[in-house]
Amino acid sequence: LCSPPFSAAGFDNLQLQLYPLGYRPRGEETCGFFLVCPKGLYIKCRAFIGDQVRNFEHQYDIREPYGRGSFCRLGDKADADDCVVVGIEFLEVREEKTTQVRGGP
Repeated sequence: LCSPPFSAAGFDNLQLQLYPLGYRPRGEETCGFFLVCPKGLYIKCRAFIGDQVRNFEHQYDIREPYGRGSFCRLGDKADADDCVVVGIEFLEVREEKTTQVRGGP
């Protein structure tokens, strides 16, 4: 499941990816949870699924998903309506930009 692209912490084109059956299912019944960010961002965050929390940090050298392929057992986090709240709390965000400077006259 992929969220629509969203903006947060002053940056655009972020996306959450949840793999309910696992990123690479191996019969462990654990879900995968990832954050996709544009190239050049450094992210330190707290990701959560229900009451399960995982911290991670990553420098995005390319636009790619980063997170946990085996986050938690999703079935244990569902409420009475089979709903689960997932999200990201940003702790630190930096953007790296490179520019070319030309010499003097």
